[in-house]
Amino acid sequence: MICTPLSERTIKKTRKNHRCGWCDEQIDSGSTGIPYRSYIWEDGPVSEWMHPECRGALNRASYDEIEEGWTPGDFHRGTTDNINDDPLPDVWRPSISRKDEYTYV
Repeated sequence: MICTPLSERTIKKTRKNHRCGWCDEQIDSGSTGIPYRSYIWEDGPVSEWMHPECRGALNRASYDEIEEGWTPGDFHRGTTDNINDDPLPDVWRPSISRKDEYTYV
């Protein structure tokens, strides 16, 4: 997969709520020091906001962990711990075979 960076900057203060591109938790309006980046992934542009600690986790992540990309929410906030590696017994997760099926794990 090819990622072509377009811009990277730190937002002084957010004007509205955003979703973190790493942990998928909400970034509240009025948050300060929020890393923002835009890039081309595969065939389309992407704009992404992250918690500062999540941006740090992205910087610490090994190439093998993020080489093929990730989906927001694949990692815990501020860590490189993949949620799919966690033994979370009481969680519903989408089935791999069909998106409209759910498996009780």
